[in-house]
Amino acid sequence: MKYLISIVGLFLFGYFYMVKQPDPVESRVYKWPQQFEELDEGIAKAKILSGSTTALYRLDVDAYQLQPGVTLVGGGTLETMVIVKSGVLTVEMEGEDVELGPGSVYVSFPGGGMGIGNHTADAVEYYQFMYSSRQGADTSRINESERGYFVDWDELDVRETQRGEHRHYFDRPTALLSRFEMHVTTLNEGLTSHDVHTHREEEFLLIIHSEVEEHIDGSNHRASAGDLIFLDSMVPHTITNVGTGPTQYFAFKWE
Repeated sequence: MKYLISIVGLFLFGYFYMVKQPDPVESRVYKWPQQFEELDEGIAKAKILSGSTTALYRLDVDAYQLQPGVTLVGGGTLETMVIVKSGVLTVEMEGEDVELGPGSVYVSFPGGGMGIGNHTADAVEYYQFMYSSRQGADTSRINESERGYFVDWDELDVRETQRGEHRHYFDRPTALLSRFEMHVTTLNEGLTSHDVHTHREEEFLLIIHSEVEEHIDGSNHRASAGDLIFLDSMVPHTITNVGTGPTQYFAFKWE
């Protein structure tokens, strides 16, 4: 098996995070990239977005393609979240390997270290979110020995709703966020999730299936499978399924 250890380029961004605060992230649709840059043999990366938000001093969201036999190891002062788009990603948790398929999520706390790899015969694609909080780290919000956690799509309970289905991932604090909530909604064809509304928390929507129309502050925007939608604090929004059949999407917000 090939091991690729990358500290500066992939996981440890502490230095330049403190150099200059980037421009604010715009509330809009961000497409899954069509072109990737090969960083090394077996690993390719593409930038989805980079900037600051109301709650986050810095936020970087990247798309990765990992070929069979490649493992990435790193750690640092930032919090990292990985969402598997396709394939099976292996995550090292407390000395044990955990296999996570599409829709599964892995969160690594600052200083916890991070090891992910592709131990299968097929390529893996995933999203990587790295962020630093304006409020700084507060390790008292988590267990002293806790270095991160994961949620396996296959182990989630499914609850039927009037508009489709609901899968609950988590609602908890992290070292950098006082509250971090995530779920996946299934929205039946032609339906709107809710009336246009606002909330204090910032939010991402990640489209898994079909096509949607997102109302953002008076304008409508189309998004399809693989796309991300960012909504900053107090931005009016709602989402409608404009595709054929049910749509599924992640919704996660924090403060």
